[in-house]
Amino acid sequence: MGLLPALCALLAPCWLLVVHQIAEADTVTVELSGVEGDAAANVRAMLRLVQYGQAGDLSELNIRNLHSGAERQIATALRPFGYYYPSVTSTLEQTEPEQWVARYDIDPGQPVVLRHIDITVSGPGAGESALLEIRDTLALTRGETLSPRRYEQAKARLAESARDLGSRDAAYIPSRLPVDPAEGYADVTLALATGVRYRFGE
Repeated sequence: MGLLPALCALLAPCWLLVVHQIAEADTVTVELSGVEGDAAANVRAMLRLVQYGQAGDLSELNIRNLHSGAERQIATALRPFGYYYPSVTSTLEQTEPEQWVARYDIDPGQPVVLRHIDITVSGPGAGESALLEIRDTLALTRGETLSPRRYEQAKARLAESARDLGSRDAAYIPSRLPVDPAEGYADVTLALATGVRYRFGE
């Protein structure tokens, strides 16, 4: 036997094995109900079953293991939208060989809302009208659903505005966002100390 035929004979079993593995890779479809918009998008982004499914390399064991952790991942994904106690009904069904459907019926529950909002500015720059105007227009309103992202944006905007107005050492003393999911409320405390206002010298 020549070198080339012998090499082909050695490689053929490996090639057949690779094809066999690819043919047996399972696929899974994930269906969500009960949430929509950004919340649904965040749930999909957090679900490891979706992440691994997009990679296209799943087995039945992978799918079952990933499905078992989905409810915890859904709960984590909903927290940025103020939902801390969702109820999830999940099912996993094999519809045909190597084809699976994972369904998650989500009841997000009652959202956590803002109860008390206390935003104060102190220090040499506290009387700056532009800064006080920004403080009064921050996107935080009593009774609205808690959004940790909006809270962080409001916090950053006020501090950055103080620094732009010459208070380079502006800092929060303190900043707090205690959340009581069981009672369904959160309180905002932002106390900005402007520090010394800097001015251009010669």
